[in-house]
Amino acid sequence: MKSFLTCLLVALTLGLVAKDNEIDLQSTITDVVVYQQGAQVERQSRATIPAGTSILRFTELHPGIDPNQIRFNGTGDFSILAMYYDYQVDTIAGQESQRIRVKLQEERAVIQHQINVENSFLDIYNRELNMLQSNQQFGSKDDGVKVVDLIEAATFLRERFTDIREQQLAIEEKVKTLQAEIYRIDAKMSMLPPLQTESTLEYLVRVQAPKQTSARLSLRYQVQGAGWFPSYDARVESVAEPLELEYKANVYQNTGEDWENVNLTVATGNPNLNKKKQNLIPWYVTGNTPQYKQQVAANPNQYLQSQAYNADIRQVRGQVMDDNGEPLIGANVQVHGHAVGTTTDVNGYFTLDIPERGQYLTWSYIGHQTVQMVISAPVMNVVLKDQTTQLSAVTIQSYRQEEIQMVPPQMTLDIAVAEEETLSDSYSRMRSLDGYTSNTTAPNTGATYFAPPPVANHASVTVSHSPTQTKFKIDTSYDIPSDGRQYAVTIRELDLDAEYLYAVTPKLDPTAFLTARLTDWQEYDLLTGQMNIYFEDTYVGQNQLDMGQLSDTLSLSLGPDPNIVVERKRLNQKSSASFIGSKRKDVREFEITVRNAKKEAIAIVVDDQLPLTHNEDIEVERVSLAGAHEDELTGRLSWELTVKPGKSERLTFKYALRYPKNMLLALGR
Repeated sequence: MKSFLTCLLVALTLGLVAKDNEIDLQSTITDVVVYQQGAQVERQSRATIPAGTSILRFTELHPGIDPNQIRFNGTGDFSILAMYYDYQVDTIAGQESQRIRVKLQEERAVIQHQINVENSFLDIYNRELNMLQSNQQFGSKDDGVKVVDLIEAATFLRERFTDIREQQLAIEEKVKTLQAEIYRIDAKMSMLPPLQTESTLEYLVRVQAPKQTSARLSLRYQVQGAGWFPSYDARVESVAEPLELEYKANVYQNTGEDWENVNLTVATGNPNLNKKKQNLIPWYVTGNTPQYKQQVAANPNQYLQSQAYNADIRQVRGQVMDDNGEPLIGANVQVHGHAVGTTTDVNGYFTLDIPERGQYLTWSYIGHQTVQMVISAPVMNVVLKDQTTQLSAVTIQSYRQEEIQMVPPQMTLDIAVAEEETLSDSYSRMRSLDGYTSNTTAPNTGATYFAPPPVANHASVTVSHSPTQTKFKIDTSYDIPSDGRQYAVTIRELDLDAEYLYAVTPKLDPTAFLTARLTDWQEYDLLTGQMNIYFEDTYVGQNQLDMGQLSDTLSLSLGPDPNIVVERKRLNQKSSASFIGSKRKDVREFEITVRNAKKEAIAIVVDDQLPLTHNEDIEVERVSLAGAHEDELTGRLSWELTVKPGKSERLTFKYALRYPKNMLLALGR
C-alpha cells in the first residue's frame, strides 16, 4: 500500500511539473474583404504541432483588434481545446531615462517630506503666537496689576515674541531653499525623454495532437477603420457607340496594419447594419405641385436665405427655375465641401442625399448666377437669375464655326496630311524611347511609322453574388498602407447599350445637352456615387450617378455638345401687329434651326412654349405649330427630330394674341 501511494505521488508531481509546448507564430495578412464600412482581415500561418498538448501563440497583433471577434481555423490532425488572449507591453525607448526619473522622484519625495516637517513646526509657532496675543490681560478689573508684575510680563512677552519670529523666519527660509530644490528636480525630469512602450495583442490557442502534424492556421477578424465608396468614369466616343462605364472602388484604411501583397475583395454589403428586421410605421406621402410661368420676385430666394441651418435633414429635394419661372434642365446641385451632388431632370427637379457634416448647398447653371444657402428644409425650390455674358459667348462660337466652313477644300486636305506626318514622327519618337520595332505604313501617305505600345489594361475581376451582397475579387495582389488615403481600384468595365438623346430649349439657352438612357441597369450592381464624364475624349464635368430611382430606365446627363448648333429667331417683327375692331392682333412667328456638325445622325428634343393667360380679354390663337406636341396645362411645345450628319432641320411655328387696344402686354421673348 505504501508503494502504491508513493507511485501515485510521483505521477501527480510529474503532471504538475510538465508544461504545454509553446509555439510562437508569425502570421501574415493574406486576404482582405473591404465593405462599405469596415473590413474582414484574414491572417495565415503554418506550424508543426508536436504530439500532446501545445499552445499556439499568435504574436505581434495590433492592439486595436477586438479579440472577441477573432475566429480561429486550421487544417491538420489536432483538436482545439481552448482559446484566449493577452496583451504584451514592451519598452521600445526611454528605459534609462525612466531609471533616472525614478531616482529623481525618490529624491523629490524626501525633500517634500522635509518641507512638510518644517511647515508643521511653523504651524506650531503660529498657534503659540495666537495664544500669546489672546492672553495679554493681567490682574483683575477691581485690584489692577502691580508694577513689578507688569514689568515681568512685558519682558516675557517681548522675549517670546522675538524668539517665535526668529524661528518663523528661519523655517520660511529653509522651506524656500527646499522648494527651490523641488523646482530643480522637476526641471531635470521634464528634460528626460519619455518612456515609450508598445502594446501588442497575443492570441493563444490550446490544441492537442495525437501525433506530430503539419498545420495551416488562419485568424479572421473585423476592423472598423476601413471602407470604400464608388465612383465612375463614363466615356462616350460618339453617339453611335456604346457607353463605356468604368466602375471604381475608392478603398481607404487606417487600421494600424499595412495590407501588403494581399488578395483584395470589394463587397457591397455592410456588416455594421442592423441584422434584425425593423417594424413598419405609418408612412405619409407629401408633395408639392409645380407652379408654371411663375411671377418671380426681386429676390425669390429671400425666405430660404433667412432660415437657419437644420442639422437633422438627411435629404433635400426641390425644383430649380430661372427668373422667368421656367425649369432649368441639367442644373448642378452640390453639397459644398463634399464630392456629393446631382443634376436636375427635364422638369428641373432634383433629389440629393446629404452626407454627415454637410451644411451648405450650391446651385449653378451655365449663364446663370450661382446661389449658395445653408440646408434649412427638406424641400428647397431655388431660382437662378440670368447673366448677360451668355449671349456674347454664343456669338463668338457661331462666328468661329462660320470661319471654319470658309476654309478651301485643298487647304483642309493639306492640313490633314500634315497631321498624319506629325503622327508618324510621334510614333518614331515612341520607338526610340520604348524600343518597339514593328512598323506600319501610314494610309494615303506611304509614310512608315512604328506601331504604338499596347494599351494598359486593369486587373481582371471575379464577380460573385449572394442573397445579401455582391463581391468583386481582384485577380491580382494589392498593397494598401494604413495611411487613410484613397486608392482607386477598378472593379468593373462595362460597355452599355445606350439610347442617346439631345435636348435643347433655345428660348433660354441654345446649348444642346446630351443624355444617355440605359435599360436593365439593375443587373450591374451599381451604387450611388460621383461620376466623371468624358465625351469625345474630352472631360466635360462631373455628375451624380443616382441609383435611388425606381424606373427601369437610368438617365445619365453627359453635358453640352458644341457640335450641335441651335438658333432661334423671330420672323417678320415689324409688320406683325394689326387692329381688328376694338382689339389688337399681334402675330408672332419663330424659326428654330438645328444644325448637326457631327459625323453621325442625332435624335434631339426641342422645347419651346406658347403663352398662357387667365385673362378673358386675352386670346391665344394657334396659327401653326409645325407638328409640335403641346401640353395644354403648361403651354410647352416639343418636337422630336432626327438630324442627319452635316444637315440642318428648321421648325417654324406661329401664334397670335388678341387683346384690347389700350392694354399693354409684357410678352418678353
